[in-house]
Parts: sequence; C-alpha cells; structure tokens
Amino acid sequence: MDEGFSWEIATLPLPAMRHFVLAKEPWNGLYYFLLRFWIDVFGASELSLRMPSVIAGVATIPLIYAAGKTMFGAKSGLVAALLFAVSPMAVFFAHEARTFTLEWMMIAVALLFLVRTLEKPSIGNLAGWIIGSALAVYGHPLSATAVPAELLSLVVLERRRVPWWHILAGAAVIGLLITPLALVVRPASSELASWIPPISWNWLGRSVYGMFNGLWADGFWTDASGQMVVTAYVLGALVGIIAFVRAWDISRAAAMPFVLTSFGVIIPFGIVAAYSALQPSLSYRYMLFTLPALCLFVGGGIGTARSRTVQVVTLTALLTGSVWHSWAVSQPTWRADWRIPASFILAHAQSGDAIGVRWNVWRPMLKYYFIRRHMPPGLLEWAYPEALFIEGRYPDDADSMEFAAEHLLSQIDATAASGHRLWFVFAGEGMGLFERWASVEAIKERMHQDYGRVEEGWVDGFDIVRCSQPHAASQQAPSPSIK
Repeated sequence: MDEGFSWEIATLPLPAMRHFVLAKEPWNGLYYFLLRFWIDVFGASELSLRMPSVIAGVATIPLIYAAGKTMFGAKSGLVAALLFAVSPMAVFFAHEARTFTLEWMMIAVALLFLVRTLEKPSIGNLAGWIIGSALAVYGHPLSATAVPAELLSLVVLERRRVPWWHILAGAAVIGLLITPLALVVRPASSELASWIPPISWNWLGRSVYGMFNGLWADGFWTDASGQMVVTAYVLGALVGIIAFVRAWDISRAAAMPFVLTSFGVIIPFGIVAAYSALQPSLSYRYMLFTLPALCLFVGGGIGTARSRTVQVVTLTALLTGSVWHSWAVSQPTWRADWRIPASFILAHAQSGDAIGVRWNVWRPMLKYYFIRRHMPPGLLEWAYPEALFIEGRYPDDADSMEFAAEHLLSQIDATAASGHRLWFVFAGEGMGLFERWASVEAIKERMHQDYGRVEEGWVDGFDIVRCSQPHAASQQAPSPSIK
C-alpha cells in the first residue's frame, strides 16, 4: 500500500517533492530522494522500485555478521546474520519500496563501528558510528533512540575501557547532524501518529509481537506461524539472558556485547512507549530499526551457549518459525495486489468515468498500475482524492480527517451531479479516526442516495463498487452487471 506513495512522492516535480518532504514526511526524505535518483537511472517498474530495499537488506547481512563476529565471535556472528536473513520482517520489508531496510543497514553500520571504536579508537571508526547513526535517524526519527541506548550500555564497562572523549564528541556530532531534521519533524509529526491508537496493554503487546518478528494485521493476530516465530524468539532471548549472566560472572567486558545489543531493543522501546503516553507513536513498523540488535543478542546467546543441544534446538526453532512465517506473509492475503482492481476497472470502464478510493494512500497504488497498463487518456477522471493536498490540507492528518471525510462525500455528490458514473474501491484496512465521519456504510449510503444503480463485486479481496444512473442527470441505459 505505501509503495505507491513512495513512487508518487519520488516522481513529483522537484519543488513539489521538496515541499511535501519538509511539510509532511521529513523522516522519509532521505529515502525519497534516493528513490528519485534510482528511478531516473533505472526506471519505475515494480522490480526497479523495490531493488533499493533489496540491496540495502542484503547488504545488512554481512554487516551484522561483522558486528557479531567482533562482539561475540565468528559462530555468533554467523548465527545472527542467518537469523536476520530469514527474519520474516526482513524478508517482508525487503520487498517493499519503503525506508525500513535503509534503517537496518545504517543501524548495523553504527553498531559495527561503535564496537570497533571501543576496541581501537580512531577517527575512521568514530566517523563510521557517527555517519551510520545520523543516516539511520534520517531514515526514521525514532532511530535516534538507539544512540542513548548505546551510551547507557557503555556505563557497565570500567571507565578506563571506554574512550569517553571520543564517544561523547561523536554523540555531540550526531546531535548536530540530526538537528535540521529535529527542527522540521515536530511541526509535521501529526501525520506520524495520526493512525496509531492511544497506548494500551493490547497495543503494547502487539508492538512487542511485531518486534519479535510476528507480522500481524486485523484478522491475523492469531496466525499460527507468527505465534511460532515469536515464541522461538522469546526462547532465543532467554538463551541470550542466560549467556549474559554467565558472561557477567566472568567480567563486565565479557558481558558488554549482551548489554549493548539488549539495550538496543529495550531502551528504544521504553522511550517510545513512554512518549506515546503524550502522543501515540509506538508501532512495530516504527520500531523495526531494533531488529539488527535483536538478531545479534539472540545470535550471541546461541553462539556462546555451553550446551550443543540448546544451540541446535533454539536455532532450529528460530529457523523453522522464521521460514514458515516468511512463507505465510508472502501469500496474497497479507499483501494487497492493486494490479487486480486496476486491471478490472480498466477492462470495464467507459470514457468519462470517475474513480474514487477511500484513503489518500490508496490513490497512488491505482494510479501507478493505471499508468503501467497504459490507460487511454480521458478514460478515467479522479473523484477523490485529487492530490496529496486538498485545499492546502493533507487528508491523513488527524486534525484534517473530518474535513477529508466530508470532502469525500461531497465529491461523490459532485460526481453524480456532473452525470458521471463512479467506480469506487474499498480495501480491507481500518482507518482510525476517519471511520467516525466516512465509514464504509456511510459512503455506500451516500452512493445509493446519489445513484439509481449501485453494484458491488468482490474481486480477489477488493470490494469494487460501480455507481451508474445518477439521479442528478438524465437516466442512462442500464450497464451490464459486475461479474
């Protein structure tokens, strides 16, 4: 769903793109500009749009291996890299034209060079940590919580083992580098959280479920493959905790890698959960940057476990659960295929028909596939939404959703008044606050008020509605039913 949005932003005229990024999504600006360059060079096919995510995801694997080898040893590094490679989250989001794999790559770079800085302080190693941390934040601002997590983990080491002057100077530079983003994120942050519900125990549980590689959606909360992989990661975390206790008994230095990687998951989650009490921001999608640290912690525990049986059983459970869940979420039920409604509508539409969708993010998905399928000029006219901004307002903002809902209903009225047929596509996702003013039932009721004939057809998970014989226009000859 969000992939179409990435494509639309990246292909806007440069001034419009710059305006949108600064006004609404500064946290994705780095990705959008990289994607724009990529499209200019390689085109905008589905494969091309997703290739940057694939490249960044694949590049993260050797980075995690190198970080794990440095912290725990070669065996643990190999296990951690393997866990990331088959992680359902990594597999799923590496196939999306979004910023998540860029965050993973930068977080892995930051972890690797932080550990190298501790072992051998140098300008090069320190620069690697600074650049990786700063670019991760420009991938998503919540990645900034990884920096205090790393600094807190260093407290467990003896003071003489930490090059504090280097670390604090590096942290200060990171702060300076991300200051421009911090200045624009706050005014634009309503979109960041507009769809996230207030913090609750249920939402906390779902967020942890997602962070532990259990992809979920409404109706799939009890998916067996997701439950298995989450249970396996809980088992892996317990193995990591036991390994940490044993390492602590040896020395603080031996336990340091476990502290660093566990804090990389726990501290960001705690900070974001606490902040969500003021402004809802917690979502497993926004916490995906913790995945490299989780894989390293679990991989470190397995690689250093004394019992070979524990190693084999835990790793087998993790790999089995990961592969099963990765396969499950690759099925069409989990990822809506917008080629289907686009092809169906193009096959049945008439010149001058209007097309509408319920949510702003869905529009570019249809638009992308209409263009890719060479839609004839003038075949379809947009009913809603017309553009990213409507009368200067962004319809996904929490304070603009009532306006957007009213605008949607008024556009249905206007389409009927102009005598046009209307195609409308409903997908299966809830829309939070939008439901108060423009629920599916309210929209369909308005269609029946404005049109003499309203036909529904389910096409591979999409509810496609065709409205004809508008009351405000002269009666038209009946059109064939949707099949």
